[in-house]
Amino acid sequence: SDPSVLINRMLQFEGNLQFAINLLRYLARPGQSDRVVVLSGGINFSGLPRNRYDDGTWRGAASVLVAQFDGWLDQLNLWLFTANSLRIVTLILAIALSVWAFLVLPGKRKRALDGSWARTGLLNQDRGYEHLIATYEDAGPRTSYLLPATIARDNINQALEQALERPDPLYSLPEAELLSCVQAARGNDAAKSLRQLLPRLHQLPQRAQAAAHWQPRFLGRGEFEALHQQSRQLFSFLDLHPTSTKDS
Repeated sequence: SDPSVLINRMLQFEGNLQFAINLLRYLARPGQSDRVVVLSGGINFSGLPRNRYDDGTWRGAASVLVAQFDGWLDQLNLWLFTANSLRIVTLILAIALSVWAFLVLPGKRKRALDGSWARTGLLNQDRGYEHLIATYEDAGPRTSYLLPATIARDNINQALEQALERPDPLYSLPEAELLSCVQAARGNDAAKSLRQLLPRLHQLPQRAQAAAHWQPRFLGRGEFEALHQQSRQLFSFLDLHPTSTKDS
């Protein structure tokens, strides 16, 4: 509306007086403001009007902060960086980054860059599998048994290799052909036991991945014990035992 709706006897026109009353009621904001200041007479205004105002609420305060930040960004349009000024800014940022790196990054490397970060400390050559066994005997409830499961899978593959006299049958033969060869060599019970065991074996990652500090999945103790029991049953049907006691 024309701002003169409130002056120059415009209140005499129909609806304008009710509009002015409603406007005062709106500006009063019951419960938030105690007074409404009405300016009359000759008044001079200068400057740019604000498009946001703080009404005492967190929304109003946030609106003012956002408007001020937006105005600061708009003021940046008045600046034009020269080549020298850009070099100065780059130097300042480089110094700040160097100081941050000096304060945050450790001064001494905690682990040698020998690739050991990609392997588990449980398989350290100096400690061997005895340390691995002792570690999992004292393992907590959130310990992943993924690595022992892959070791069990390798033992199963070795047992099948002895029974079938074929290299790496678990990895080199299709599932149907593998089951057929086991059935022909050791009977239906061995083939049935292996068929029940294969889905668990297929879900396991490579042994190197299971030995890394990051593991693709979590395998609990109960699931590992089920895998162990099924593998023992398979060994009994194959009439073989794992060749390495410490690996079992």
